Amino acid sequence: MSRSLHVILFLLSLIAIPGCSFFDSGEDSGVVSGNSIGEEQSNVPRVGESYTMQDIARQSRLNTPEPKIGDFIPTPNPNLVNRVKQLPFRISGQWFQVRPLIGIFPSHDGYTTLCWTIDHDLVQIDNETLTVMWYQNVGEPLQTVVDKVIPPVTTPSYVCLITKSNEVWVFNRDRGQLRSRKLINTYTPATSIAANDQYIFLGVYEHRSLMLYDIANESLYPGYRNQRQPVLVDLGPVTSDNSVFFASRKENKDGNDYIYSVASNGKSERWALRVEGAPNNPLRLFEETLFVAGSDYSVYAISTSGEVKWRWRSLGRMVSDVWATSDYCFVSNEELSYDKTTRYFNCIKRKLIVFAEGGTHENYELVWRLPLNLTFVACGAKHVYCRDENMMLYRIPLEDGEFDPNRDTFSLSDFPFIIRTVSRNFNLIIANREGYIFKLYE
Repeated sequence: MSRSLHVILFLLSLIAIPGCSFFDSGEDSGVVSGNSIGEEQSNVPRVGESYTMQDIARQSRLNTPEPKIGDFIPTPNPNLVNRVKQLPFRISGQWFQVRPLIGIFPSHDGYTTLCWTIDHDLVQIDNETLTVMWYQNVGEPLQTVVDKVIPPVTTPSYVCLITKSNEVWVFNRDRGQLRSRKLINTYTPATSIAANDQYIFLGVYEHRSLMLYDIANESLYPGYRNQRQPVLVDLGPVTSDNSVFFASRKENKDGNDYIYSVASNGKSERWALRVEGAPNNPLRLFEETLFVAGSDYSVYAISTSGEVKWRWRSLGRMVSDVWATSDYCFVSNEELSYDKTTRYFNCIKRKLIVFAEGGTHENYELVWRLPLNLTFVACGAKHVYCRDENMMLYRIPLEDGEFDPNRDTFSLSDFPFIIRTVSRNFNLIIANREGYIFKLYE
């Protein structure tokens, strides 16, 4: 037998071995980099199923080591990491790629990030290690309201979402098993959803009330409905440990706008605060203070007991929600002057007044404002970071708002997805459309 025949037989024997091929380019598994999600799961999960990184690696015949601190996996675009380095932040040593993205969403506690891919995969990432915890293929888009996606939400135990066909999905947060799935196609969600470990809270147009989805029993039923007036749940709800907060507009009997607090069972009212203008942007809760950007040109700081701590009146309508830290608040508004509309980014300092006879009271001071159309991104120790409509990042000093356009502006055009943050450790997550995710520090 000739040598060439021996070689041919040897090659044929290798190809016959399961999992061994000279022609496996990785395209079938969907793997682009060593820490990316592998083979696509086209089957919609059944209750109790989940996929972890170990499952994905096994199915994709991968055994790639985790990246070490400071190492970077080669990317299709060699300039990508350099563009991240041009931002005014430090890069965490670990990063990776998931499938091409539609969006990323924060968790309620900041420990994880939820990614939504173009294949309708829900991917949960551990923010500390920047690794994939699990992923599930949902098989259809997320529900939208006025062309805005209703984002997934987290609780200590669950990840909850609502799809385009009005199905509620609940996953166990630690491993990603599908906990429950329910079609609620007779109701149209009015706004975002909120959840605790017992209920998902939905505002619906049909009942003009708060609806409750019982996670354990997989049942949907009406929750709070004000007896004084029909309530159109228009914004929120936002949950704290023992309350659900939401707002109503003037589609009620007395023609007033209200902010409501309802018990965490979603049924009994804790308080109702009448305001001069219902919010036209999402409610924000920070350290037991509810911040509301009202349609009456005002920012309200409201305690969780329903007391207005302070109210800042501007000269034009609010065009953003309020982002707050322990010391500052940030909000955008627009004002009309000489037939010209100008947008302002406002920095408000929170001031705690201590009375000699005991007790405290919070007040405010408008520190500075800039005539720029900016969106809040993050707040650090000395700077606030914002993004404009051209995807430019601004680094603005907190003390006086004076910045150098040449020195303090940076391009974010490659990174349309950002998890905005007010956390003290400044854990900023950014991603590009191809699914490359980075963790940044100030």
